[in-house]
Amino acid sequence: MKIEWNIKKKRGNLRPKLYYLLTLEPFEIKLGVPMVQVVSTIPKPPDAWESHAYPKQKELGRWTPEIFYKFCSPSHKTGCSEGMVRLPMRENCQYPEVEESFLLLRKEYEKCLKEAYRNAAFEIRGSLDISTKTGKQIAPGLVAVKMLKIARHAA
Repeated sequence: MKIEWNIKKKRGNLRPKLYYLLTLEPFEIKLGVPMVQVVSTIPKPPDAWESHAYPKQKELGRWTPEIFYKFCSPSHKTGCSEGMVRLPMRENCQYPEVEESFLLLRKEYEKCLKEAYRNAAFEIRGSLDISTKTGKQIAPGLVAVKMLKIARHAA
């Protein structure tokens, strides 16, 4: 699974946004790995639906995070997922928990990937034909039908 992200923040009291794209490799799609969800270490700011946070308010005041974002690996049916979340405002503009959270998602996903890979591929073929006993019982009748067809064509 390829994980790409980008954090963008506009000047002013606007919250930074984390954009991410998760893409499965073709072999991962073929393995049908189930989706994996993790609780990240990225705190969800209060009123995360708002694009701004004013100084000394919300996460810029005294704030203890209570809710953390969840991330989910893409479905093997779609092969990719993307999203955007608003990050809490920080004066230092550092968000080490973003990489930490995506590493956690990758670790959990790779556990499922290894389990799926352990389910080996195989193919079973079979074939049954008429039994010898039945063949012997119906052979005289089949030969008689064929001989009558030949006789009709010859006449």
